[in-house]
Amino acid sequence: MIASSVSSTRAQYQSSCFVYGTLMASEVVQALIGRLPRFIPGVVLHNYVRHPVIGHVYPAVIPTDCIQNDNDNNGIDTRNNKLFVEGLLLLNLSPSEMKVFDYFEDEGVDYICKRVNVQLPRTAVDIADVDASLMRKNSFAEGHIIETNAYIWALGKDKLDTTKQWDYDAFCKNSLDWYLEWTVIPCRKQFLTGNCNDSYDWLES
Repeated sequence: MIASSVSSTRAQYQSSCFVYGTLMASEVVQALIGRLPRFIPGVVLHNYVRHPVIGHVYPAVIPTDCIQNDNDNNGIDTRNNKLFVEGLLLLNLSPSEMKVFDYFEDEGVDYICKRVNVQLPRTAVDIADVDASLMRKNSFAEGHIIETNAYIWALGKDKLDTTKQWDYDAFCKNSLDWYLEWTVIPCRKQFLTGNCNDSYDWLES
């Protein structure tokens, strides 16, 4: 009976998601889904670049072949001369929690949730803790490669400030409290009271 219960619990948490912007803040994740899932820091998404969305405090990522950024070398991996984005890998997310993130990211409009390959920092993670089904046989020299979800910008580079790199520390210092009050918490309330057919009573805790 106990084994069956454990298996059922594990089945509910089966997704991972690479986050690179405001979702790196534990306060944002906690406010949206009511808990802080396990995560791996220092995860790298290669061949993408991150810039602020014009007129907003949050960033977006797009493939490097969509943009030419010759203004500075921030974000350039000098080992292979390719652009990359560093973020967190959120683990053991349930389908319901991914739906909350979809709503928050305006998935299908501003962002598209895509499957991408990310690089884990070999020395910073116990690989046994990562679902074996996510692991890929190939790997970069520094760490393992897994396939995961990520929210990729869908509205083109013209809506991004490509002259700047998005600064997470500056966001936390200058905008996080405001963002929680005026964006994240209202988003959670809208999701819970919206036209969703599923039950999300667990988010009320």
